[in-house]
Amino acid sequence: MNAEIYSTKHQYIRQDLNLIEETAAAGIDEKSAAVLAVTINRLTAVLKMHLASEDTYLYPALLKSSDERVRRITKTYMDEMGDLSQNYTAFHDAWNTGSKIRADSTGFLRQFHEISAALTIRMDREEQELYRF
Repeated sequence: MNAEIYSTKHQYIRQDLNLIEETAAAGIDEKSAAVLAVTINRLTAVLKMHLASEDTYLYPALLKSSDERVRRITKTYMDEMGDLSQNYTAFHDAWNTGSKIRADSTGFLRQFHEISAALTIRMDREEQELYRF
């Protein structure tokens, strides 16, 4: 397994999360809302590719490990991902256009901080535990 590929995708995800945070912190107007929407849609594309790669290559390889601990941890990660993926999809659907973001910037910020924290925790855990096998 080449964990560097997955860590690199995490860097792109983190960059987009930071860009969203910085853009929103400067205030949400028509122009910044458009930048936020574009960034959210790009983040979604990167996440989809990343998750597909994990599902297709990473998890199947780890599930074939002779180490019971590796198989158990992998299964746990697979099971946990469902909720985070659904939560992210709901976030994307709610905030994928500038007009949606401008219509409720407070709600956007609240939900963004929740999903950003969840993604960051997940990436940190993967890098500390899963990608070390």
